[in-house]
Amino acid sequence: MVFHVEVVSAVLISILLSVVIYKVKAKELRKLVVSAFEKKMLGNMFLVLVLKEFIAYTGVLTLLPEAMSSLPLPVAPNGLQNTWLATQLNSNSSPL
Repeated sequence: MVFHVEVVSAVLISILLSVVIYKVKAKELRKLVVSAFEKKMLGNMFLVLVLKEFIAYTGVLTLLPEAMSSLPLPVAPNGLQNTWLATQLNSNSSPL
C-alpha cells in the first residue's frame, strides 16, 4: 500500500470526493444509493454465500481441486487458451 490506506477507506474517500467535485445533488445521490441495492442482486449474493457455506460444511470444498483437475480441457494451438476461455465466457453471457 503506497498511502497505507485500506481499500474500503480509499473507496469511500473517492466516492465522497467525486460527490463534491461533480456537485451531485442530494436527490440524485439518493436515487443512486437506492438503485445500488437491488433485491435481485442481494438475493443472488445471499444464495451464492449460502451455497459456498453448504459446500464447505459438507466437506466437498476440499475435494473440488482434485475433481476439477481431472476434467478435460480443450487445448488451443499457439497458447491461445485464454482466448478460447474468453470466447466461451462471452458467448454464454447474457446481456444486462
